[in-house]
Amino acid sequence: MILGFLRQRRNSVFLLLAVVLFLCAGQADADRTVRAMWVWHTLDPMTKADKRKELLDFCKERGISELFFQMQYAFAGGDGGVMCSLSHQDHLRSFLRDAHKRGIKVHALDGDPTFVLKSNHPKVLAQVKAILEFNAKGKPDEGYDGIHLDNEPYLLVGYNGSRRKQILQEFVELNKKCMDAVRSSGQKIVFGIDIPFWFEEVGDSGEVSAELDFNGSKKAVSYHLLDIVDNVGIMDYRNFADGSDGIIAHGMDEVEYATKIGKKVYIGVETYRPDPEKVVFIYGHPKYEFENRLDSVGGKFAKQYTYKNLKIRKLDDGANMHIGVLVPKEPERRAVMEGVIEEICRVFGKDVYLQDESAINDMMFNAEFAVSKEGPYENFSVNTIPSDRANRAFVRFEADLVTLPKITFGGMSKREMEEELAAAEEAFKGHAGFYGFAIHFYESYKSMKE
Repeated sequence: MILGFLRQRRNSVFLLLAVVLFLCAGQADADRTVRAMWVWHTLDPMTKADKRKELLDFCKERGISELFFQMQYAFAGGDGGVMCSLSHQDHLRSFLRDAHKRGIKVHALDGDPTFVLKSNHPKVLAQVKAILEFNAKGKPDEGYDGIHLDNEPYLLVGYNGSRRKQILQEFVELNKKCMDAVRSSGQKIVFGIDIPFWFEEVGDSGEVSAELDFNGSKKAVSYHLLDIVDNVGIMDYRNFADGSDGIIAHGMDEVEYATKIGKKVYIGVETYRPDPEKVVFIYGHPKYEFENRLDSVGGKFAKQYTYKNLKIRKLDDGANMHIGVLVPKEPERRAVMEGVIEEICRVFGKDVYLQDESAINDMMFNAEFAVSKEGPYENFSVNTIPSDRANRAFVRFEADLVTLPKITFGGMSKREMEEELAAAEEAFKGHAGFYGFAIHFYESYKSMKE
């Protein structure tokens, strides 16, 4: 009887100890936030053992537990519509196995602003279908854990103006279609997207930056998207936590909304700081006239963010809309650039009489004011381009686009970044919708000084 009593007491102690250990482990998991990282150049890590080890070792060193990993794929057409095939599938499965052995989840990453347009939805749905089929054909440890899309509709030339609502409508619809496809597959794979921090913020006019009527409800696009998808990565690109313009202030609305509806938010931060890039603009028309021209002769530009492989830039000075292109680094492409500038002149440029020095001086002044007001531009210069019409000219102005220091941790140390992230985490961690941080991106993060 005594032995039985002791055995019973011992079992009770073991049970109590197990409960305590379980609760402690659960609390540790609750306190631990995720670190994710964007990886855009993925061919080498997929196909080269040394590059793969380098990436996965870096993840272990920095506590990265999730990767947004750029897809390698190709589109093809057929009787059944658009098809997508994933490239290097054997290497991809091997990479996924190795990542999973290290406890790292991998989300298939891709993005293109033109994909948000309804005409391109079949392409994105073909990507989703290809990922789901790839997962279904493989073993559990060699499939994707998620899909992560980085489509940014506001980069389209036609976004500023009357087309904005329709573009946002198609953007939201695209993500609902993708989410429906993922859910109907029955697979344990999550679907998430990137959004800017300012979608729900109120501007000087008192209006929400990106608001939409969808499914009978009018609210910020960021909230509609959180209603639909599993998670969002907020491009909360600031290098300081506190203040009205800091990481916490810009991310808190989405984190609180995600908490309310049971969704997850990654707070995305930037570590890349590019060298200055020159942009050539053509002085444009008032915004109402810009809209008219988009509807008529400028239709081919409205749905683009690049033209002839050159990046298009917009500059809104409050009254006029100016269109420009990023000057290519390759000298052999400068002739293409000049041809595109000629097209922009014809479509969007406002020409004036060469003899009207007062009008030209006013345009030059307005252009310089616009680049100083609107963005991080330096080294402003201006000249004129002869028009097709006799004795008339367009005003062409150039400036170097620079990245504002506050946008990126690039140039700062890892220690400095961690201090700011720790401060932000302290503010966010009481909200269940805060999932962790996402670092943009691998190469620039890796190059940061300690």
